[in-house]
Amino acid sequence: MQNHILEFEGEQLQQLHRLFAKMAEGNTILFLGAGASVTDESKYLGPQLIDLFEAKVQKDFGTRDLIEFVDILQQTQGVTRRDFDNIVDDVLRKIRITEAHKTLASVPWRNIITTNYDLLVEQAYDAIVGTLKEKYKLVPVRKHSAYNYHTAQNEVKYIKLNGCIQDKKEYPLVFSTDDFNKARRFYKLALSELKNMSDAIEFISIGYSYSDPFAKQLLKEFDKYNYKERRYLYSVDPYVNDSQLDFLKSNKIIVIKTSFSIFFKMYEEWVEQNSVHIAKALRVQYTDSNESKVYLPAQLQAKIGHTITQLNAQYRGQFVDEKEFYKGEEPSYETILKFFDVIRRDKLSESCNEILEFINKGKSEIVPVVFLKGSFGTGKSTFAYRLINEFMQNKALKAVAFEVLDHTKIEVNSIVELIKKLDPKYVFIFFNNVEVNSVFISMQEIRFQLSSVQLSEVNIVIVAPIRENVLERFKFNKTITNSCEVNVDSKLSHDEINNLLDKLKRSDLVNFRDTDEKEELVKKIKKSYSSDTFLALMNLIQGGAHENDLYEAYRALPPIAQKAFLYTCLVHQYKIHMPVSLLKSLVAKDWEVFNKEVLKTDCKGILLQVDAKSTGLDPDLYFKTKHPLIAQKVVQKFLGREDERFDMYRKIFSNIIPGEKSSKLSIDLLKSLRLEQVFPVGKINYLYDTCHDSLSDDPHFLLHYAMNLQYRRDVKNLKKAISTLLYAESLLVKRNHRFLHRRGVINFEIAKLLYDEQEDYYKVETYLEEAEALFKLKQVIDQFSSYSYVDYIKMLMWKLGHLTEADLNFVRIQVQIEDLLDLAEKLVTDNLNKVFEVKQEYIQYYGFESRSGYLQYLDEAYEDERIRPYILILKFNYLISDGKEGEAENLIDEIEAYSYIEEVTKFLFKYYGRNLHNINIRIKFYRIAKDYSSLADDNTLRYDYFMFIADSYSRHFKQAERYLRGLKGNYAQINPDFHYTWKESTTGEDEIFEAIVHRTDKGFPLAKIPVLQERFPFVKGQSSQFEQGIRCKVKLLFSFNGIRAEVFDEALV
Repeated sequence: MQNHILEFEGEQLQQLHRLFAKMAEGNTILFLGAGASVTDESKYLGPQLIDLFEAKVQKDFGTRDLIEFVDILQQTQGVTRRDFDNIVDDVLRKIRITEAHKTLASVPWRNIITTNYDLLVEQAYDAIVGTLKEKYKLVPVRKHSAYNYHTAQNEVKYIKLNGCIQDKKEYPLVFSTDDFNKARRFYKLALSELKNMSDAIEFISIGYSYSDPFAKQLLKEFDKYNYKERRYLYSVDPYVNDSQLDFLKSNKIIVIKTSFSIFFKMYEEWVEQNSVHIAKALRVQYTDSNESKVYLPAQLQAKIGHTITQLNAQYRGQFVDEKEFYKGEEPSYETILKFFDVIRRDKLSESCNEILEFINKGKSEIVPVVFLKGSFGTGKSTFAYRLINEFMQNKALKAVAFEVLDHTKIEVNSIVELIKKLDPKYVFIFFNNVEVNSVFISMQEIRFQLSSVQLSEVNIVIVAPIRENVLERFKFNKTITNSCEVNVDSKLSHDEINNLLDKLKRSDLVNFRDTDEKEELVKKIKKSYSSDTFLALMNLIQGGAHENDLYEAYRALPPIAQKAFLYTCLVHQYKIHMPVSLLKSLVAKDWEVFNKEVLKTDCKGILLQVDAKSTGLDPDLYFKTKHPLIAQKVVQKFLGREDERFDMYRKIFSNIIPGEKSSKLSIDLLKSLRLEQVFPVGKINYLYDTCHDSLSDDPHFLLHYAMNLQYRRDVKNLKKAISTLLYAESLLVKRNHRFLHRRGVINFEIAKLLYDEQEDYYKVETYLEEAEALFKLKQVIDQFSSYSYVDYIKMLMWKLGHLTEADLNFVRIQVQIEDLLDLAEKLVTDNLNKVFEVKQEYIQYYGFESRSGYLQYLDEAYEDERIRPYILILKFNYLISDGKEGEAENLIDEIEAYSYIEEVTKFLFKYYGRNLHNINIRIKFYRIAKDYSSLADDNTLRYDYFMFIADSYSRHFKQAERYLRGLKGNYAQINPDFHYTWKESTTGEDEIFEAIVHRTDKGFPLAKIPVLQERFPFVKGQSSQFEQGIRCKVKLLFSFNGIRAEVFDEALV
């Protein structure tokens, strides 16, 4: 029972200290009002602002209500709203921060929501940067469109609902009734997401007094959005009237009767007294490969947060009992540390050897991924944990390992910094649940980001258990580069069966009285269950009765808990956890009922709570079943009818609470339902529409909703998809290439439909032009993705199909397509098979396979002067593809005569850029780059990369580095395998350099090239074998990360 805190002693003081503990742990959300801006020198609340303005204009407006005052002001002749806002701006800028503000900034809040206009909180966070008080970075969100910024682990959102004096034009101040009406969307967005929190997260209001009319009005405005959901709110209020206390308590408002400054002074004193306990609770232990503790700076720990956890001897995950593990509960690394699992020694040894061979033989710079594939429920995750443990036990590998806990929040640079601190040779990163679409996509993105960072001394490996059929489905749509597949399904050996039976007996799950009875069970497992672990467990444990026990446990639950279990099963069968807030909204009217009927009910070990180490407004508590397979069986048993399942999914999507995690959950669940063909297409579309009602302000969901509308393939829905995307883009902080690409695709789809319907070709052309503009923009800003090329090329080929051959536009588009295909083959890191497919289609229908006499066709078309320059380029491309480089080179002089044509300029810049070893060509390259400045804007990547190479050949290494920095800064994901080799200036052959191994003060090996008097890093995997002063022969590679030395045939001299 919560009581008001009016005296700071006894139980009331203990209650306050419990609140302080929640604040220190990062489990509170702060509502900040104008009272927090009142200091001993300055007090500018509503009445004071009215007085100041009335004194300035010499006029009495007849009200002390600030909202009414501004409403009247706006309708009064001779005064302006701007005058009032300027007075507010002027007085608020005079207020100075206090120690209390600095203490406020030191608290690890989950979120701060304010109706204040001043800059005191921003200034307080700035004041503690670099001090021991600094915990999080402040991210001010001052308008609706900036709300969807995704915070990192060490950031806290500061949501300013009523505008800000930082820029009154950009963030208008909210005072009048009309202002509040305009701000309503922002209020709804910010306050609705608070429902994601369980009631373990405390809400604190500071600076709002129920004795202040304006503050009272603001709190009423808050309550319109039911953000509290009948939970308690602590209110720090020194002015509360004692006669209001009972009323406030009945509305679940607990008053702390003190001032802003005294409250934070008491918090500061409590922190000092409990600093050791707080530090111990927040500290995460990291160790090197020898299990020796490694100190990490506080800032680095904050950045990493709880996105990953190290798999080491100090690991403490969610407790899994041995008996429950064998009854189907999902494992953790602790399962391995406690040796609950049956170690399949032969399979383990075979898999270790196979993986190490794959890693050590690999030449790709892309971080490898090892898929541990197998059937459903056969212990893939357990095997993965054991495999990683085995690698770490091999001290020669000097290995460390991490498990990804929150794939949405990982900051790759922080992970790299952590790896450098631990100084391993091998790093294994365990990705569980990659069968969930968003997890798989994140894994791929993180792989490529890690690949872009040069850690030449470290082998980073991603380990991902996955069902074999799901992996095949992913491979059908995606090319997964530098991957290895290890099938972990295997039959148990005789010794392993014995070990399994011993563990089952120890857990009271099987019984045998002597060796004969045990041997009978061994024979039964071998014969009846083919030595299969899964079948043995399913049938041996209590004679298969554990499944019936599950159903009986379900029937024994109270009705609300039964309902909660079924909803959780519907979600968890697809490896998705159920947020507690969503589950509460589905089964109970408020937190009291939910706590009593679900959270505090004995759920018979079948409905499990998962505490999430989350930050911000991400859910802090989830539910799951013991295993997705169990969830699947429950759904089949108790929800057999399609209409019954559909209605429950409809309710899930109707009750989705806005937020980043909710959006990802919805998308993953909808995709799973679609891919598994759980419902007909019409019902899937209905579920998307239902979800849209709840997530209409979430850009990530809106992107996927637009894709669903696209798949409905009619003009009305396609146009709705475009308007949806345009609205979504208005909610983004910065431009996103995925939205540009999707709009391009949909505009192209509309154009095709209108063409088929024989609409006016002007309409068709309008949509085609918009599609091409969007595709080009996407390709320029995201050059390493197949999505930047495939749909663009398909659209261009469609245009070719509707043009006359040998027409100027026809050959111009051909040149454009061949340039895009050339780029894609060199740069794309993902789904390269899609590029090859569209290339083959082009070659077959429009390229050299489209006719037997393609070269003759080009020679004939050459006679047409209008298209001659383009024909020359097409002929050059054809001869190069046919291995006739000499003949192709002979065309260059003639092509150069047309350098004034845009497509020819681009072609020559590319040709020169690929032959910069030749001094004469390098001179031409510099000239064309100078004469046609548009080349830098047309393709920044190509321009910076070629300028980097040109300046390197010219021995201007410092200038070359500048171009490289620009290149790195513009692209989050680059192809680490792409490179050109330094060539000899006269022959054009790869140049071989003599090098001397030089190690820096930190032991980092470099190849010193005496003839160039420069030092370059070695390519990955080649540096550790060389000692200081060793001489070797190397080739130099121009990569996007700089010049790298590659040992030539390991020839030492």
